[in-house]
Amino acid sequence: MSALAQYLEVNREKAYSFATANTKYNKQGRPVIAEDDEWMDESEWDDLFELLKKQKNMEM
Repeated sequence: MSALAQYLEVNREKAYSFATANTKYNKQGRPVIAEDDEWMDESEWDDLFELLKKQKNMEM
């Protein structure tokens, strides 16, 4: 078992309370990322998606 898994096993309730306290919810109660969240400016996943899409096209 990894160190993270061991930590979460012991501190599951504490980790869950941190996660839920830091989560924004919409009117329907669904978790959402706010428009002004700093993550909205990150491009890493978009860059990776474009790279994988190009690789897939090369394989065809």
